Amino acid sequence: MPLADGAFTCKLTFMNQQARHFRTVARIVGAPGCIGEIGDIAAGFGRRGVVCTGAKSGKASGALDAISAAFEAGGIEWSVFDRIEGEPTCADVDAIREVMAQTGADFVVGAGGGSAMDAAKAAAGLARETDDTAAFLHEGKEARRGLPLITVPTTSGSGAEVTPNAVISDPAARVKKSIRNGSYLPAAAIVDPRLTLSCPPTVTAHSGGDALTQAVEAFVSRNATPLTDSLALEAVRLLWANLERAWSRGSDIEARTACAWGSLLAGIALSNARLGAVHGTAHPVGIRLGAPHGLVCAALLPEVVRINLPFAPGKYARLEAITGRGLPERLEALNDTLGISADFKAYPLADADFDAVAEESMPSGSLKANPKPFTTDDVVAVLESVAARGK
Repeated sequence: MPLADGAFTCKLTFMNQQARHFRTVARIVGAPGCIGEIGDIAAGFGRRGVVCTGAKSGKASGALDAISAAFEAGGIEWSVFDRIEGEPTCADVDAIREVMAQTGADFVVGAGGGSAMDAAKAAAGLARETDDTAAFLHEGKEARRGLPLITVPTTSGSGAEVTPNAVISDPAARVKKSIRNGSYLPAAAIVDPRLTLSCPPTVTAHSGGDALTQAVEAFVSRNATPLTDSLALEAVRLLWANLERAWSRGSDIEARTACAWGSLLAGIALSNARLGAVHGTAHPVGIRLGAPHGLVCAALLPEVVRINLPFAPGKYARLEAITGRGLPERLEALNDTLGISADFKAYPLADADFDAVAEESMPSGSLKANPKPFTTDDVVAVLESVAARGK
């Protein structure tokens, strides 16, 4: 399986466990103002790039202006694809690939939330392929090594800046899932918390809910190791202490910086430990409702934790040392504070869809890493409880 240029990878073996592979982005730059380094980093990959960003986020965050200034100063040619609205589709990725081919791009930049970064990631990873993106989504085709990708998150949530997968949707087929292999791992990540200052409270809440969910699920994953545990636990600590503050005081750079690091650490942890039942269920729920991914994850997390508790009591006890006792109730209270509970009421899932969602969840690799081996009955129980709480 091809790895991105310069990716850090190692093989770990622990007592009574099969060997685990740990890999992450070779170059991570993080600090307020570090976006200014993108010109020098990009120059190491070539002289022509394509910048993929959201329809609004790239401009609102200041990322597009900062990237443009850096590229102009460095004599780098670039084109902008700024038509990512909502979660990326196969058509979005194919459109980016066309721009890359037309401009002879040497590298790709994904600047924005998880959607923009995932679209850029898939396009960069498939740069040397001729088949449509749908073939890789539906058929699981392997991709050859693509173009180098630089990720620039403008939210603190998905961790997509450091993950080797891209979540892509095919609305016509009602499919939303990850395509993954080493070709999708970014070559560099630039994490500048200042770019998150413009995030409105709702986006901060939803993306933060996603990051916290990922940190929790990676920590209790059946594939976790002491290395991923240290990252995931620190991510929970940072997010739990600072998410509400970043939501209520968006200009608080200290809170924004802590959330940016929390999201990044969770992304590295989940890339190596995988996730759990929340994410396995969230994709089929999200494709039906058209609801923001982070909103769905945050809404599902408390009930999944309740079901999982007897299967990883030691791990959850360590989490409760950070959050306080009664983790499911603490998570529900946080959802109420951040407005997540109220927001999710706008996306009611019909009872008639519960069984279909449960069946569609079963093939997910995330369910296989969950502490409790989830069944369709477990998924239905989660959906019933979340729906009841939303009424």
